[in-house]
Amino acid sequence: MRPFALTLLALLLTSAASAPTPPYCQPVAFQDYVLPIGYQAVVITPAVCNRPALIRKENTITGSQEAPLLINVGQPRRIWLFTHRLSYSLDGKLWRRLQVKR
Repeated sequence: MRPFALTLLALLLTSAASAPTPPYCQPVAFQDYVLPIGYQAVVITPAVCNRPALIRKENTITGSQEAPLLINVGQPRRIWLFTHRLSYSLDGKLWRRLQVKR
C-alpha cells in the first residue's frame, strides 16, 4: 500500500509542477470620478501577482476594440469609460469581461 501512495503523490506533484502559468494576471478595477456621461476606472494588478495584467476597451455600441494595454504591478492605470467596457485576458487570446467595482 505504501509504494502506491508514494507513486500517487509523485504523480500529483509532477502534474502540479508542470501546469503552465498564464503569462498575465487578472486585474481589479474600481470606479472613480463619476460623471453623467461616464466614469473613470482605476485598474490595478494585485500585489500577490508578479506578472502584468492585459486589458482592453471595447465599445458597447460599435463593438470595436482598442489595442490591449499592459498594467504592471504597482502602476495603476486610470481609464475613462463612456460607451466602453473593459475586458481582460490571461493568455492574450481568450478575453473575459472585467467587472468594475463601485
